[in-house]
Amino acid sequence: MTRTRINHFAAIMPLILSGAAFALALWAGMSGWGRGLPDEGAGAHLFHLLIAVEIPVIALFLWTAERAQSRSTLGLLLCQLAAIGLAFAPVAFFRL
Repeated sequence: MTRTRINHFAAIMPLILSGAAFALALWAGMSGWGRGLPDEGAGAHLFHLLIAVEIPVIALFLWTAERAQSRSTLGLLLCQLAAIGLAFAPVAFFRL
């Protein structure tokens, strides 16, 4: 696998993981999944895992990025960070 392919994979994967975390938090908030449990519940643990996996993937993206294309790298990084923020929106809205 070439450096470019790894970079493309690492650029897209955080967006997919954030989308899955967003959908999971939205579903848990709307359905009441995990409410009333003494522990956080499986939904919260899955959410934490999805967000935690993004950290090394984003680091891999930055490590394999072409230095000559720093403007596009910065744009993708901002999209990844915005997706993480979007994933936390249902958590804040539903106070999960």
